[in-house]
Formats: sequence, C-alpha cells, structure tokens
Amino acid sequence: MNEIKIKELKDVDIIKLASDFSKWQQKKKDELPYRINLIDEIGANENAHNRIFVKIISFEENGHFPFLRLFLNFLGDEFGKIKIVKPIFTVEKFRIDGLIRDVDGKYAIIIENKIHDAVDQENQIERYQSILKGRGYKESEIYTLYLTLKGGSPSENSFALNKRNSNYREINFKDDIIPLLEKHILPTCRVKDELLVSSIKQYIDHLNGILNQREIDFKMNKELTDSLLEELEINKATEKYEKLTKVDNALKEIENVASCLKEHYESVIKEELSDWKKKIKSDFINKDFVSNIDDTKNKKYFYLGIKLEYKEVEFSCSIGMDDYYSEPYYGITVRGCSKEEKNETIEEFIKDIAELKGFGESHRWYAYRRTKLENVITEYLEFCRKVIEKTVPLECTTSEQ
Repeated sequence: MNEIKIKELKDVDIIKLASDFSKWQQKKKDELPYRINLIDEIGANENAHNRIFVKIISFEENGHFPFLRLFLNFLGDEFGKIKIVKPIFTVEKFRIDGLIRDVDGKYAIIIENKIHDAVDQENQIERYQSILKGRGYKESEIYTLYLTLKGGSPSENSFALNKRNSNYREINFKDDIIPLLEKHILPTCRVKDELLVSSIKQYIDHLNGILNQREIDFKMNKELTDSLLEELEINKATEKYEKLTKVDNALKEIENVASCLKEHYESVIKEELSDWKKKIKSDFINKDFVSNIDDTKNKKYFYLGIKLEYKEVEFSCSIGMDDYYSEPYYGITVRGCSKEEKNETIEEFIKDIAELKGFGESHRWYAYRRTKLENVITEYLEFCRKVIEKTVPLECTTSEQ
C-alpha cells in the first residue's frame, strides 16, 4: 500500500490513514471483474427483503410447500413440528413484516425483519401477537421469528424477556438465511425453474454484498488487511500477544477519534433539526408545531412538523429520523398528536392522496418516504402544502402568500 505512509498512530495520522485506505480500497474494487446484481442496483429496504424472502419460501408445487417445509425443519424444535396444510403468506398485513398463517394447520408465524437495524417499537411484537389472538389463534399456536442481519435481540420494551418461550426464535441472514438458501433450498430446485434459481442466487449474492463476504471480495479484503498491518508495523511484532496489544492500541486510538467525530456529527445534525424547525414554523405560522427534538433525554427517534385535522381527527405532517445517523423521512403520522394511535378516518383520507403512492407505513406512520438529508426539508414542505390542500384552503395556513 504505497499511498499510506504511517508509522505512528496519532489523531491526524488516523484521519489520513482512513482516507488513504478508502482510496486504495476503491482502487482495488475498480480492478475487480465487472459484475451486476439487480437487487443492488434497485436498492432493497426492509419491505423489499420481506417480499423477496416470503416469495421464496411460499413456492408451491402440486399443493405442497417444499421450501417452507425446509425452512421449518431448518429452524427445528417447535418450528419443525408445525404441520403445513394451507398456508397463507402475506407481507405488511396487520403491519407485520412477514406473516404465515394456516387456519387448518393451526399456526401463525410472525417474521419481524430488522435487516437494516430499524428501531424496535414499544410492545411491537406483543402487539402483533395480540392481533393474531384476536383472529382466533391461541398463544401456543403463535410463533415469532426476530430476523436481523448478523444477530441481535429485541429490546425488553418491545418484547419482554418472560414472553420469549420455545415458540420464539432469533435468527439472522448471515448464519441462518444464507445457509438455508445455499445448502437446503437451492439444491432442491428443478432445472426447469431457472428463473427461480437465478432469483435465489441474486438474493444470496445481494446478502453477501451487504455482509461484505462475497467470494470475489475475499482476496481483496485479505490484501487490504495485510497491507494495513504492514503499514502500522503490526506484522513486525514477533509474539502473538504483542501483535494483539498493538492492534488493541490502534483500535482504542481510532475509537477515540471516531467518538470525537460522532460528537461533532451529532451537533451538526442538531443544528440542521433546529433550522428545519425555524423553516417549518415560518412557512406554516398558523399551524401548531409538534416536535420532540428539544427533549434532551430522547435519542431514540426524532420528529418535527405541524398538526392538522381532518373531520376533527388529528394527524401530523412531519419529518422523522430513527436516530442521528439514519436517513430522514417525511409523511403523515400520529407523532405529536394527543393520542398517538392510528385512526380509520385518516387511513381513509390518505387513500385519495396521489402523492402517497410508493410510500411505506409503520405503526406510528400512516405513510412515509425516506430521502436524502439535503433534500428532506424541501420535499417535506412541498408535500405538506399538498396535504393541506386536501383539508383546508392553503391561503389560511402559510405565510408565503
């Protein structure tokens, strides 16, 4: 790695090291053979992963569901005992990411997908289980899978520890879904199902890309690691524990710098939130402003916007962020309302808003769209005006006229 000339780790050196390393990494990536993955190019959020995975395991052949059977057997224990009769596969129904129901088989499987580390909602899993109980399923017939990228557990606030019984399982894409697809499902695919095979291979490749473990990347990553260790003179250490000490010291210095940078980044985001607040208040002077950005104790999620009404039911047009580092979004939500629960009146109201096409939804948001940090305030203000037009005359609500 000729570009990096670092012999001692100092703060300024670490910044240069990171910059030079990134440039060299990109150079090595550019040297790799041309490749294309359609899922990479289009982009896949949690909803897309829900649709893809559920579509794969719902494969039916002569009234049988071989991939679902393989999946349940792979999970084993209580899941392996489930009897498949007439399963119904849905995505985002009852706001549950993935759901497999079988009235005849007497089971319902909840798949809660956190591949991109979405924040756990309060009582989220227990709420989903209650919905299914209300539809006639006994507690013993409800199964829950908490699916993450590389491993993790829901917060106690989302799903209490004493509720996690043998019908609950934590699985992840790295250690469970990829091996399931590669070693169990792909080998059983028929030759004539070439599109199915191609789709599964593309999905496996996409997941490996997210995890930075594509085979084509292994050699490059090893070269990068070896060069980095050489430049930091870690390889000169003769004893194993001496090497570990040097690596540990390097990590501590890097973490120290990263902590300083994170603190600065968060301060800039706070300034941005404050600027958005001023802009929203200025543009909609006759509307109630709602926000939690001034709550110094809260770091879980942020929202700011204006409160509106339709047929005497409150809702808000707001900007949201799951944390300081996540991509912002805007839309229609219950955040900031006197009662933060969805209402059927607003759900009916938004069906007629053409601008909501392609928006996602969640427990607190009737509709939301993610966008870039630099674009969100402009897109939000334009969106807000269009929503207001559906409720009351615009000239009564904004100051720009």
